[in-house]
Amino acid sequence: MGSLDLQKLVRAKHMATAEKLKGEIEDWKRLIGVLEKQLKVSTKMFEKYGDETSKKFMESDAENLIFVKKMLAEDRKLLDAYEAEL
Repeated sequence: MGSLDLQKLVRAKHMATAEKLKGEIEDWKRLIGVLEKQLKVSTKMFEKYGDETSKKFMESDAENLIFVKKMLAEDRKLLDAYEAEL
């Protein structure tokens, strides 16, 4: 396999990975929307009842939202890196 063939293969792999990352980024965005709505509901429940259970749900929803936003940021960085190599 020549150098040019190897470069084409690497480029094709990077393009495929970039496309996969774009799909994952869209999935993260949709999940963020769902989690934001869920957090609003659990926050209202905590405000209404003020019990420990609703507080735990609210905190868990907030932690999940933070985690998903971090994953979105990481995937965006990876996508930027792959696209810079294309």
